[in-house]
Amino acid sequence: CGNLVSAVGMPGSISVGASGAIMGITGCSAAHTAVTWAHAEPVSRNAQIGAIFISLVLLVVLGAALPTKIDNWTHGGGFVSGLLIGLCAFRKYCVSDWARRACLGAGVALFATVVFLFAYLFSTKWEDLSVPNCPLLPNT
Repeated sequence: CGNLVSAVGMPGSISVGASGAIMGITGCSAAHTAVTWAHAEPVSRNAQIGAIFISLVLLVVLGAALPTKIDNWTHGGGFVSGLLIGLCAFRKYCVSDWARRACLGAGVALFATVVFLFAYLFSTKWEDLSVPNCPLLPNT
C-alpha cells in the first residue's frame, strides 16, 4: 500500500526498496502493541514502544534530512497500512466490543483507501508523465 500512496503522491517518480514494507511491519507492530496493551507485561510494553519510537524517529529525521533521496510517501503509506492491517489481524485480542468495532472500521477504511488509490491510478493519463533519464519511459 505504501507504493500505491507513493504513486499517487509523487507521480512520475521511480522508487525502489523494501522500506515501505518495513514501515508496514512497524505499523503492524504498533497495532499489536495497542491491541494487547492490557495483557502485556510492563517491561514488554516499554520495549515495544521504544522500538516503534526509535523506528519512527529515524524515519522522520532521515526523511527531513534527505527529502529528495527518501520516498516519504511510501514510508507513511506503509506505516498507516500496516497499522490498519494489524488492527484487523489482531481484532480477536480486543477486550471490548467498541475496540472490535474500531478494528473492523480500520479494515473497511483500508479497503476503501486501496480501492480509491487503484481507481485514481487507473484514471491517470500515464502518457502525460515523464521521468528524466529513465530508458523505460518516454521523455516528453
